[in-house]
Amino acid sequence: MKGLIMRFLPFLTRLFTGVFAGFVGLAVIVWFAGRYVGLTSVTSRLIVIAGLFGIYLLWIIGRALFLKFRGQKLAGDLEQSVEDEELRSKLKTVLDSLKTSQLGRRYRGKGALYALPWYMIIGPSAAGKSTFYARSGLNFPFQDDTRYHMDGIGGTKNCDWWFSDQAVLIDTAGRYSTDEDNKEWFSFLRLLKKHRPQVPVNGVILAFPVDELLTSDPESLQQSANNAKNRLQEVMSELGLMVPVYVVLTKCDMVRGFDAFFEDLSDTEAAQPWGVYVLDQTEDKRTDVVNVLKSQLAQLTERLYEQRTQKMLLANDSDKRNGIFQYPSQFSGLSERLVEFIGMLTKDSPYHEKPWFAGVYFTSSMQEGAVIERRSNLLKDVFAKALGLTERSGSSQRSYFIAELFTQVIFPLKNAVRGSRKRQRLHLAAKSLLLVSFVGLATVSGLTLTGTYTANNKLLSDYVNKAEQLAEQLQTSTASEIERATALIELHQHYQDLESIHTYSPLSLLSRYDLIGTHGEPMRHLLVQSVDQAMRTQVMPFYQTQFEQMSEQWPTLDDQQQAAARHEYYQLLEIYQMLTTQPDEYDRDVVGPYLTDLWTAYLDEQNQPMSASQSDSLNALTGFYLQHVVETVAGDRTDYWHFNDRLIAEGQQALQTPPDADLLYQQMLSKGSNQYPTVTLRSLLGPEVDGVLTNNTEFSELYTRSAWDNYVKAEINALAQAASRGDWVLGLELNNVSDADVKKKAETLKQAIRKQYFSDYVVQWSDLVSKTAAVRHSDLTRSIQSLKAISETDGVLMRLFLTLDENLQISDIDRPELPEQASAEGSDTTTVDLPEPPLNPVFAGLSQELRALIKDTDDSGRPDVLEAYIAEIAPLADELDVIRVASDADQEARRYAGDLLSGQGSGNRLYSAWINVDNLLQGTDDVVKGQMSPLLTSPLRAVWNGMLAASERSLQTAWQETVYGAYRKSIQGRFPFADSSSDAVVRDVTAFFQPEAGVFWQFINTDLKPFVQVRSGNWKVRTWLGQGLAFNPDVFNAVNSAGSIVTGLFDEQSNTGMKYWVSPIPTPGVSESRLAVDNHTYRYRNEPEEWREFYWSLESSQMAQVEVHLNGGSGYADLKFEGPWAFVRLLRHSDIAHERGTEFKVSFPLTLANGETVSARYSVRADRAGSVLNKSALQGFYLPSSLFKG
Repeated sequence: MKGLIMRFLPFLTRLFTGVFAGFVGLAVIVWFAGRYVGLTSVTSRLIVIAGLFGIYLLWIIGRALFLKFRGQKLAGDLEQSVEDEELRSKLKTVLDSLKTSQLGRRYRGKGALYALPWYMIIGPSAAGKSTFYARSGLNFPFQDDTRYHMDGIGGTKNCDWWFSDQAVLIDTAGRYSTDEDNKEWFSFLRLLKKHRPQVPVNGVILAFPVDELLTSDPESLQQSANNAKNRLQEVMSELGLMVPVYVVLTKCDMVRGFDAFFEDLSDTEAAQPWGVYVLDQTEDKRTDVVNVLKSQLAQLTERLYEQRTQKMLLANDSDKRNGIFQYPSQFSGLSERLVEFIGMLTKDSPYHEKPWFAGVYFTSSMQEGAVIERRSNLLKDVFAKALGLTERSGSSQRSYFIAELFTQVIFPLKNAVRGSRKRQRLHLAAKSLLLVSFVGLATVSGLTLTGTYTANNKLLSDYVNKAEQLAEQLQTSTASEIERATALIELHQHYQDLESIHTYSPLSLLSRYDLIGTHGEPMRHLLVQSVDQAMRTQVMPFYQTQFEQMSEQWPTLDDQQQAAARHEYYQLLEIYQMLTTQPDEYDRDVVGPYLTDLWTAYLDEQNQPMSASQSDSLNALTGFYLQHVVETVAGDRTDYWHFNDRLIAEGQQALQTPPDADLLYQQMLSKGSNQYPTVTLRSLLGPEVDGVLTNNTEFSELYTRSAWDNYVKAEINALAQAASRGDWVLGLELNNVSDADVKKKAETLKQAIRKQYFSDYVVQWSDLVSKTAAVRHSDLTRSIQSLKAISETDGVLMRLFLTLDENLQISDIDRPELPEQASAEGSDTTTVDLPEPPLNPVFAGLSQELRALIKDTDDSGRPDVLEAYIAEIAPLADELDVIRVASDADQEARRYAGDLLSGQGSGNRLYSAWINVDNLLQGTDDVVKGQMSPLLTSPLRAVWNGMLAASERSLQTAWQETVYGAYRKSIQGRFPFADSSSDAVVRDVTAFFQPEAGVFWQFINTDLKPFVQVRSGNWKVRTWLGQGLAFNPDVFNAVNSAGSIVTGLFDEQSNTGMKYWVSPIPTPGVSESRLAVDNHTYRYRNEPEEWREFYWSLESSQMAQVEVHLNGGSGYADLKFEGPWAFVRLLRHSDIAHERGTEFKVSFPLTLANGETVSARYSVRADRAGSVLNKSALQGFYLPSSLFKG
């Protein structure tokens, strides 16, 4: 049994067997699992299995052809690479013989050159490389010789090729190992890589003779190691591979004791390999090869010592026993030199990759020549020829440890090849990319298939759930109508999902199956039954009720009400007849939307309204009902909805009125209202109009050119024709009327309806234009941006007029007809602008005034008025844009507005733009002016409004930061402006009130003055376009009050002081009075009065006092104040009466010690009117926090 297994083992391990087994496995999977991926029939599975085996056969044939081609190419290049004529001739003979030879059991002919593994042996000359191949025990099929090379002295000349049935062996010349610049060597390596790119060689054998290893001095041994290392590096770098390196020590029989120690081995034992295998331990690059080798050789030496005693006992003479005894010791010395040599080979170098050593093996091809032994002295051990021994008496042709080295060690590792570090990095990157791609593909495929499977399962599960839910809701009395309708909609959407899904089989791409075909029939049956029940129980009764109520109410309606309800009554009658008595007139596009609206109205009446999305789905469900219920039972349809033919007669009788243009016009509008939504300025121009133009006008989209072309024109014609010729809905058949009369009557009705339509059309668009205006913004930035949007040549204003122009092209000729006419003339309708068709004459007359707005005399494609307008305001927009982007836009706007209001703005474009736009409007007729004036002037007004708002903000900011801030900090609540113990600082008062230079007056004269003017002492706000700043009246009151303060405190030189003259007035009982103000004193003792000059200066004033003495020293009283405002405080405690001009009588009431009051009286004459003698001049000064109202 074991022999049978070993016999078939090579067959079982072959590549072809493994691939064949894989294809068989795939075939089994396809056969048993194919039905789950769409291969439901036996035929389809057999086709796939046959395809798989066809692929296998193609692979075998392709591989054979590939090996043959590459082998032939390699053979030809090998032949060309041999320089020696004799060698080339012999090589050609050998290669030709490959055509009929069979190397091994699997390869025939030159294909074996590519298919078989290749091995290379390198080493110094005379290392026994060729002999090693010759004694390898391999089978070389050629009968003439086991090798083809030149025999003779000197060994291998270049390269010898040894063709065995298991491998191709390359014997390189020894000079390749020592010559550093050998072009033949590199050419040979490149030849191998060219023709065997995947694996140029499967291994390298480094042959090194024992005698050279043991007898070479260190420098020579190092040189030999460097040569071998260089050759191995060249192999790795040129071939791009890391191949196993087998170190083979040849001529091991030269070590003393070798013959005696091993001559007792049998042929089988002598054929076994002997050495150290380290490949499994050196797979890790971090492993120290030298330490591993040293440990393994130590074990090998130990085994020799163990065998020595037994072998000595069996030896038959003393020389042999002596040799056996010495051999382990000799081998130990050999091991040390070997470890040293391997260390030289594996020494780290930045210029070399470390070789990948598979092992070290000891061989002997024949026993001849001198014997080397180990000698010891006090300094070191050396190897030399053995003393006292002669040359061997004879040579032995027996080989040791070679015959099975290839078959047991080297050949089993033929696939142990890996890339160099560079190639490994590339391979790692490629493998990583491949792995990531494979994982990604597998993940995506898995997710896709899993998602599809899950989605399909969920879809089917949802179907079951929705079906159960629908059945439950239909059978449950507590379910509402909207819940039942929603369940129906969801089930129908699920049915539509099944219709749209097709599943493809991965193994059967030419066929597909859909879920609707496999799972949809029960769902369709359930849907048909359910929607039919809903129609019977909900829609049809509601429709019948609506029809009957309309029939009953119609006679009670007045003319206006009947005109409004006429279209609804007509539709009720039309739908009923389509579904009953007039099946030939049935039209799903008419019936479907009507039933949907009816169903929605029914649910609304039940206070169960549907959402907009549900309404769309309901329309699709209605179409399903018509397709699968109404239209599939066409023969019974007359009974399906048939409930009362009396309603037909009543409806026809009620609606059979003489053709009336007004009624037909209203009917057309009523019918079209559902198709065309409301038109607004935003719907015409898009969201870009937001914040730029405003208009609250709305009208139906029926009054657009699109509606005219696509609905109104044809509908008017149809209504006129139906009213003139007869209407099947109304049961009118005018059989006795001539076609000429019908045509004439229809034309009359058509023109009458059109005239009403055109009149309303013009009114709607006129209102749109005349009521459109620019949006007013308080934010100047937005106002300027709006102006820029208006001033653009393709901006919203131009688009409004182009839209107007487009919608005023009302013609009786359809635009689709024009390309045909142009094509007939040879024009390319895709590249040229076609002329507009001629206007309808009636419409042209009614819209003449409106069309004057879009007059384009220069054929520029833009209205003349608008072109001139944009040319005027575009530079203004650019000028104002500078203000918009300024760091303080409000301040820049204030300056701009101030210049304009103060009469200095004649140079700015806002002023000139208004003048020019006004002149532009004055140059048009009254109609155009009336229509365009609000629209064209409102952007300028809006900008001016924004500029005033910006000016207001800027002035308020300046007022708060400079004037009001200083007022609150240093003036408000302080004496003399308020009765307070806290005095205002003189410097602050001067800085605030000083004429011209004071904070208050600088603001008034610089910032405020451009916006106001004073006439006859009255303040008046400057305005432009009827707009100005809305100032707070308290501001002007404060300005007047500040003027009085200035008069009282400041002299003509703007210094805070006053010159005045004092004359005492005698007071009974007072013997002496005294008035002292700073350095000026007037002591009065009832002598004759005189006028004395005083001077009060606010900067230097520190004291003011008045005192009296009574007669006989009976009493004394005084009043005294200190500080810069002492004199003003003294006046505040006096009674002042105006006499004349600048003269006042001043009485200072003083309190005596006994509580009685006595007065000191003076006549005071000031140097100017409005002095501080006027007590109200400084009191009650108030500044508002805001400059403006509100």
